[in-house]
Amino acid sequence: MNENFSSVEVGNRIDAKMKDLNLKQKDLVKMTGLSKNAISNYISGNRIPDTTSIYKLSTVLKVSIEWLLTGISINDNATMTHNFTQNTLTATYSTKQLQVIENISKLNDERLAEVSGFVLSQLLEQEKVSGADEMSAGLNKTNSALSSTSGSGSSLEPKVG
Repeated sequence: MNENFSSVEVGNRIDAKMKDLNLKQKDLVKMTGLSKNAISNYISGNRIPDTTSIYKLSTVLKVSIEWLLTGISINDNATMTHNFTQNTLTATYSTKQLQVIENISKLNDERLAEVSGFVLSQLLEQEKVSGADEMSAGLNKTNSALSSTSGSGSSLEPKVG
């Protein structure tokens, strides 16, 4: 069972998307046809929307029903990605790191392989001599795995120099 499937979490997601789209409760009432009282109860976490309401909300807020209920969405490649809470992400990563992660998640396999090679070459350079053998082994393993998924068979060795 997903720990984010609670009326409070659903309300938090509705509220967050409303802010993203610059919507007020009255806008949501007009766009969904739901009552002001119902919208208020959903946002405050007093109630979880029924099936019809969750459909209307997800349509207006431009999110999937799954994401609105659980915080989990299915991307275009049909792989599951977890929508971590803001506290978890900001405790783990800096703002710059979060921007990089978001951008990398949008890359296709070929470009991801190029970025991976570049990152590994930068790590090798940063580490200089200490641990270079271990990093090189990791680089070869990663490139091998990426080559087999891309089907190109071309070397993905980064240019170090």
